[in-house]
Amino acid sequence: MNKQLFLALAVMCCLACTARAAEDEKFVNPLFYEIMEPISKIAWQTTLTPTKKVINNKLGASREENCELLENTQTHITLKCRGIFAFETREVEHTYRYTLRPCRKENGCYYHGRWLVEEETFDEKGYDLGGATLIIK
Repeated sequence: MNKQLFLALAVMCCLACTARAAEDEKFVNPLFYEIMEPISKIAWQTTLTPTKKVINNKLGASREENCELLENTQTHITLKCRGIFAFETREVEHTYRYTLRPCRKENGCYYHGRWLVEEETFDEKGYDLGGATLIIK
């Protein structure tokens, strides 16, 4: 009986520590918390946290995905996210990689913002689904 109680308490402690670790996770570079505005007309405004991706379009529609932070450096982050997409009937998983570059005249965003953000999207099998170019003002 004591062993079962001890085991149950140990499992609960482990689960609590895991949940707390996800809450405490932070981006190394705070720029990734900024709102990312689309450069193209088809991309959506993007807001990221280490556990969530939220996109909004100009008409007020939004979509939210729950994420897990896979890579976290000063210049890029990688998130594995799950959500239901417009033409899907089930939850799907995508991996997103965001890379920061300073805006310069050479990359065409010097007058639009401070940072250029390249978003790459991959499906569950690792196939490249394309991406978007965003800016942080």
